[in-house]
Amino acid sequence: MKRTIPVIAAAALIVASQCTAYAQQFPTKTVRIIVPFLGGAAPDLIARLVAEGLTKTFGKPVIVENKTGANGNIAAEDILHSPADGHSILFGVDASIVVNPHLYKLNFDPLKDLTPVASLASNQLLLGVNNDLPARNLKEFVELAKTSNPPLTYSSSGIGSQHHLAMELLMRRAGIPKMVHVPFKGAVAGVSAVIAGETKAGFSGSASTPQVKAGRMRGIAVSGTKRSDTFPDLPTIAETYPGYSVEVWFGLLVRAGTPDAVVEQLNKSVRDLLSQPDFVARMRSSGSVDVLNISRQDFGELIKTDYEKYGRIVSELGIKQADQQP
Repeated sequence: MKRTIPVIAAAALIVASQCTAYAQQFPTKTVRIIVPFLGGAAPDLIARLVAEGLTKTFGKPVIVENKTGANGNIAAEDILHSPADGHSILFGVDASIVVNPHLYKLNFDPLKDLTPVASLASNQLLLGVNNDLPARNLKEFVELAKTSNPPLTYSSSGIGSQHHLAMELLMRRAGIPKMVHVPFKGAVAGVSAVIAGETKAGFSGSASTPQVKAGRMRGIAVSGTKRSDTFPDLPTIAETYPGYSVEVWFGLLVRAGTPDAVVEQLNKSVRDLLSQPDFVARMRSSGSVDVLNISRQDFGELIKTDYEKYGRIVSELGIKQADQQP
């Protein structure tokens, strides 16, 4: 028994040294960043900036592959069928990591099967309304929604989307008894419906920014914990209803089991990019996003906190899990 502990310790040292040696050689081949969106969307543009920066850092190609479908689950499963060596990286959008597990029967558990690497950016949602709606601010919107007969309609990018959940949260906090949810296939379609008057209101992210700036729809408030740099005159909903917060985040994740030394190397390389003013300026130009440069540990805690938050919301709404893959 006395010899067992030194043997185990020696084995652990060998494994640790092998992992460190591997990290020093990483990457040994092309690195893929798998994006669950079509080319041209804000996540795709950010991923390509990261790929460009990491290519320079590593001296090896870092490429972007777009794998859409199943609300991001196809991209995630690509990572889970790839070797756990850091050469395949998921561009994670919070909804696919912290909302989808509560809506669908997945073949994987994001909290167990994926390892957080680095946060990248965050984005608030904007509550926008049709220009003909008489409400000019959040207070007037809530009062109108409470008394409107028939109930006000609102659009979203789909049942269970954050756009949908953000409005349901507001209804509960503000005591709005009923609004009619009209889901669309994507944020752009939902915003277009508000502009056309097909629906009266809706939450959206970057899809609404150019429309509000062009005066095609009216911004009422933003969903984050602080005012938006893009719309500094719009109040946060939390200013009226403390504790209200719905924010979208983007980040990188790898398959669980990837050597920790490799994950740390990736984390450091990404955070170095996020500390460069030129890189940050280019990233912000890809959409109305704010840099989210937090520690790997804090990123992991953010994922867990949001996972629990959206689990409660979905349960309260009574949205049932789909019987098959989305």
